[in-house]
Amino acid sequence: MLKLYYLLFALQTATCNCSDEYKNGFERVKHKTSAVGEMPIQVNESSGLEMAGSNEFWTHNDSGGEAKLYKITNEGKLLDSLEVNGAKNVDWEEIARDDKGNLYIGDFGNNRQSRKDLTIYKVNGNKTERITFRYAD
Repeated sequence: MLKLYYLLFALQTATCNCSDEYKNGFERVKHKTSAVGEMPIQVNESSGLEMAGSNEFWTHNDSGGEAKLYKITNEGKLLDSLEVNGAKNVDWEEIARDDKGNLYIGDFGNNRQSRKDLTIYKVNGNKTERITFRYAD
């Protein structure tokens, strides 16, 4: 089955009309990017980004980093760090915030589909709640 999937993917890629105009009803837009700063040395592999305020963001390292969040400016200047009590950074992938100010860190990186300890950390100041889950298969 996997070989069939690869074959279909290769066929789709080979026959793709990759014009810059329209594809499947969606307009393609080209964007220019430019560097505005550098990440602080503490953030060696940013894996998630969430607004913390005007021109401020929370970020974290990917797998194996410290269980910390880093508040940075949009230029990458480190403003603050927040230790996530009771947490371990196995493979942090994402961060989000709800309308009450709680931050949610997704420790669910699972490239080999072998992890069974998937976790979402709910962080409110120094209080951390652990939400665990598993995939059915």
